[in-house]
Amino acid sequence: MKNLFLFLLVLFGAMSLFGQKKFEYKNYHFSAKYVLKNSKDTIFTKIENFDKNRYPIFSYSTIVKRLHFRNSNGEKEAINEGDIQYLEINDNLNVNREFIASSSVLNKNKGLLEVFHTGKISFFSDYNYNYDLSINSFARDIIVVRDYLVDNQNGKFYGPYAHKLGAFSAITLMDNLKENFKDYPDLQSMTENVQSKESFINLLKSYDAK
Repeated sequence: MKNLFLFLLVLFGAMSLFGQKKFEYKNYHFSAKYVLKNSKDTIFTKIENFDKNRYPIFSYSTIVKRLHFRNSNGEKEAINEGDIQYLEINDNLNVNREFIASSSVLNKNKGLLEVFHTGKISFFSDYNYNYDLSINSFARDIIVVRDYLVDNQNGKFYGPYAHKLGAFSAITLMDNLKENFKDYPDLQSMTENVQSKESFINLLKSYDAK
């Protein structure tokens, strides 16, 4: 009788083990790695896209305030934006995004900055919720973007330049950099054609090569 009881106990345990469904990531879980402040460990995991209905399109709400991660066992972990030193996300369109703690650039903790370019002139943006829903705000957009430039050659800092998500403050950014390009006719010519974030980054890369 005792042996029968032990057999049934082992059998029940085995059935329970094999009966558990293995966790499977969803399409809105993007590959990510991060480093917390005061830590040197890089954590490889998945981050949960805020807008689950628009995957594989990345939502910037994902990295505002609290970030939600899932490990391979399906366990959730929520981490405050201000506790992260470095973050990298690769979405389902294979677009890679890199973020750093704002304190390393702005000397104050405003969460995460997206890194678009680092060089003679570095280019960053931060994202936050729009709490001002007045008629003078950005048409009631949920996310407000603020751009920053750091002129590492001359020790100058420009920004923030606020605009709505999807827009780009090209004219404002270019006005601050005219002095940097005055000795380079080719760069001055390029400035006339800067209409997008991508063309602005290409201009900064060309300036690095001088």
